Amino acid sequence: MRKIKILYDAKVIVDCGAKTGIFNVSYNILLYLSKINQLEISLFANKEDTNKIKSRKDLDYLWKYKVFNTWDFSQKFEKIVRKLNIKTKIDLYKKIICFICTPLFLFFIILQKAALVINKKRNKIELNKYDIFFSPHFGFPEVIINNKKIIKFIILYDTTPVLFPMYFDQSIMAFYNSIISTLDKSTYCLCISLSTKNDFIKFFGNNLSVEKMFVTYISTAFNMQPYYNKNNFNVISKKYNLPELNNKLNYFFSLGTIEPRKNHMHIIKCFINFVTKNNIDDLYLIIVGQIWENFKDEFYNFFNSISDKIKSKIIILGYVESDEDINSLLSNSLAFVYLSQYEGFGMPPLEAMQAGTPVITSNNSSIPEVVGDAGIMIDYDSEVQCIKAFEDIYFNENLRVLYIKKGLERTKMFSWENTANKIVSIFNNVI
Repeated sequence: MRKIKILYDAKVIVDCGAKTGIFNVSYNILLYLSKINQLEISLFANKEDTNKIKSRKDLDYLWKYKVFNTWDFSQKFEKIVRKLNIKTKIDLYKKIICFICTPLFLFFIILQKAALVINKKRNKIELNKYDIFFSPHFGFPEVIINNKKIIKFIILYDTTPVLFPMYFDQSIMAFYNSIISTLDKSTYCLCISLSTKNDFIKFFGNNLSVEKMFVTYISTAFNMQPYYNKNNFNVISKKYNLPELNNKLNYFFSLGTIEPRKNHMHIIKCFINFVTKNNIDDLYLIIVGQIWENFKDEFYNFFNSISDKIKSKIIILGYVESDEDINSLLSNSLAFVYLSQYEGFGMPPLEAMQAGTPVITSNNSSIPEVVGDAGIMIDYDSEVQCIKAFEDIYFNENLRVLYIKKGLERTKMFSWENTANKIVSIFNNVI
């Protein structure tokens, strides 16, 4: 059986950088697809992407793959034009008029037109050697859109900008729309949850083929595991200047980008009302995640309005780089709290279950697909339900143990091996 030749867009990995969710999905799918002998994978990159790969040591692993560069001879022309201080086509035309169609400039125009023709012909010949173009996120470049032979696959994550446009500036909306504009009924879509598939059908169904949309569950950025080592945890506590938390499990933990959709202010309010109602003085709330720049003022104005006594129980750690540290913080917490308004998949609750931690999370969008009955699921904006969940977890050790066991069992459903095998199965059916 001949190998299926895949052209995998490297731009996501190069541009997104480590630790973003989309980077981790792109990286892990590439990694696990490359372990399957049936596939022959090359990377798709333009000259700028290739230069970034060469300049970054953390991307050295990409060089085990053959890199397909989009060939653009017209760049030679542009360099010559820049040397002549011709900044735009208008400048060029002005100079042509000024020099009364000097033969040199006529030659440059002819050269540019010829280069474009050569580019298209060369790229088409090379691209026809591949069966599939795989886009982990950024849609499809024009050279792929114009190629009718190669089969287009894309990963679809969520419709957050459509559902919550108030949280995004115009540049993000424009970027999202530019991705959507490259999709059509010939596109095969790998949706990271059934919720995501249904949302894309709802909002963009007229431009997509439902028969070519497949639910393809993903996994976690880092394979967490139960890690209750107290000595290690004491080291981490000192590293992040945490209070004395080593005597018992006396903190709730929340992980995720601090942005409006993730609902951290609501979590804090519920935590304050919970400890006040039950007269609890030895419980903390630790929040880990990078805050959105345009959300800082609103968040810290809210946080600074809290009384000093209660505020001392709420620890904002910000961004934590070490996955091992996050693993320990998750494992040793009383519960993981994640009340997002909407998720395309929801990696953090899955990571918490892997780490052996009870999960309190939202009952919306894709989260029930991930957590199932292995966590306490509530309305994301219900203070009553949230406080009740806090009370159930805090006062009932048997319930905590039950959800830890359920969570660990649930995580067996999700792995990158499963994701890669599902994708290859779809490839085989299509080819």
